[in-house]
Amino acid sequence: MKRAIAVIVLFCGVLAPAASTARVYPGFHTPKRAIYCRYATSSPLGLTCWRPRDGYTLAMHVYGKPIAGFEYTNRHAFEDASPVLRYGRMWGSFRVIGCMSTKAGLTCKNRRGHGWTFGKLSKRIF
Repeated sequence: MKRAIAVIVLFCGVLAPAASTARVYPGFHTPKRAIYCRYATSSPLGLTCWRPRDGYTLAMHVYGKPIAGFEYTNRHAFEDASPVLRYGRMWGSFRVIGCMSTKAGLTCKNRRGHGWTFGKLSKRIF
């Protein structure tokens, strides 16, 4: 009996820390895994999105214009632990930084109206 109690206590002690350290993933990806995005969870607030196919990366803060370029470390970087942003759904808020997913691609804007439309093969920065 004492052995069974010891095993239960040990088992609960192992599970308790795992449950308390679970966190929400800071980002999302499009339904066909063409684009992945990750947002900054601390100041300054920002968003980085990339195409794992070629590593093309876009990033922006709440204010200011986006920066873009090819980032080798983002090539083949699939973060499938992130939730899917389904077509027709919105992430965030356009009052800070927001994104809308469509079949044509992902459109993201910041508070000042700067942003991008980012597709599987195309991109437009505004």
